[in-house]
Amino acid sequence: DEAFVVYSCNIMECVKALYSDPEFSQHLNYAPEHHYVDADKTTRMYHDIHMGKWWWSTQATKKPKATVIPIILSSDKTQVTMFRNELA
Repeated sequence: DEAFVVYSCNIMECVKALYSDPEFSQHLNYAPEHHYVDADKTTRMYHDIHMGKWWWSTQATKKPKATVIPIILSSDKTQVTMFRNELA
């Protein structure tokens, strides 16, 4: 039998810490946006999640002054060999 140490954190505490830190405020999006590639505004440009149709449709279902905070979770098979200055 092998024992494994699993590290985790409270996602809501992470979101609160991120959104309450003024250092990050200029990098966060609080509302969906339309960006266009032409002056006539007929061709939309999509290059980030806050420009997509999903955010617009989701935002429309929220109360006034509420916003969507998308959280993208991912995982891969990368093996961590050092964590907190200790061998994992």
